[in-house]
Amino acid sequence: MNDLSLEVPKGEICVLVGPSGCGKTTAMRMVNRMIDITEGDILVDGQSVKNRTPAELRRQIGYAIQQIGLFPHLTIGDNIGTVPRLLGWDKQRIRARVDELLELVSLDPADTRDRYPGQLSGGQRQRVGVARALAADPPLMLMDEPFGAIDPINRERLQNEFLRLQALEARRRMILAFLGDFGDAFRFIFEERDSVGGDVKIGGLAEIADLAATHLLLSGVAVLIAAAIAIPLGLYLGHIGRGEFLAISTSNVGRAVPSLALLAFFIAFLGIGFANVCAVLVLLAIPPILTNTYVGVRQVSDDAVDAARGMGMSGTQIVRRVRLPLALPTIFGGIRTSTVNVVATATIAPLANVQTLGEPIVTPQTYGTAGQIGAAIVVALITLAADVGLGALQRAVTPKGLKLTQAETPRGHRFSIPLKRRSEVPT
Repeated sequence: MNDLSLEVPKGEICVLVGPSGCGKTTAMRMVNRMIDITEGDILVDGQSVKNRTPAELRRQIGYAIQQIGLFPHLTIGDNIGTVPRLLGWDKQRIRARVDELLELVSLDPADTRDRYPGQLSGGQRQRVGVARALAADPPLMLMDEPFGAIDPINRERLQNEFLRLQALEARRRMILAFLGDFGDAFRFIFEERDSVGGDVKIGGLAEIADLAATHLLLSGVAVLIAAAIAIPLGLYLGHIGRGEFLAISTSNVGRAVPSLALLAFFIAFLGIGFANVCAVLVLLAIPPILTNTYVGVRQVSDDAVDAARGMGMSGTQIVRRVRLPLALPTIFGGIRTSTVNVVATATIAPLANVQTLGEPIVTPQTYGTAGQIGAAIVVALITLAADVGLGALQRAVTPKGLKLTQAETPRGHRFSIPLKRRSEVPT
């Protein structure tokens, strides 16, 4: 640590932000003498930390870390009351403070106070760690990514609560915090900030929503075009019992060709733009849908097809009224796979001048690490939502009789693929 100089006024929050390994934690640990400084000085309330014993100094400074460091042999109440006991508080005052802090971090005192750390979840233990740092009402708080394992709802609640406490007690408490990559990424999603170079504003819900809208439009158009091509082709090939190599092997070929290579190829011949990227995503989306459609059609029982033919159905009617309804669950499986692939791969679109959620990911020189992680979080949430939504639609359109049949079929026999069929050509 060289040439670090800063002043944090009383009542202020100072946040150290930077990549891993840049010295944020080291700087904080020097304040409470967890790491001794070799040059210079650190003053707390005008007093040098060198002139105070480490134990005395640390009892006056709250300290919360992501690793938590709870004592496993002590109850939650005893863990929170550690520093107050060292300071000589009476039991009644300690108990009241413990209950107050447990309520602050959204834990029920009656249910939590007498439990042990091993009986809590990781997020609950982290909340207890924050409560313990606040126990003696210290004038200075050191917080090393303290909300890393807390769910987003309670993380925001705690952050807002700290801001409220600061507003109420601004004259006597200051907080020096290390905001970890994920915490900063969530703030990037919701709050606008300066770019890395400081020349433009980035982040915030407005920009994220705009990028997400383009991302969803591009992905949706690509999947719809792919489905419009692959489903009819898969139905036809599956019905006539030919084209197995085309239908099955295209899936492997599609996975083998890198998306970036396809994008470079299309840039060379079509130029940059929405259509170019959409074409790449369509080619990526077709193989799973085509393969699943073909397999789904070939799995339809011979008896059902023969009965339909015996009742005078034409080939088109057999496909539409028998094969397609029975193949729908398998077809939707392919659509879900393609959708997930396309939404994830659409992050390369900025390379062809289409501004999607990939923009913060591929331009860290502007958006920084927080922008990369924040955009990746939003892409992951969209992907999950799309998969869940298509799964619900898949269950809704699956014929009730087929659901009952699947429920009665042993798991080991559900995915057999009868590719060898009778030699007769369907009509």
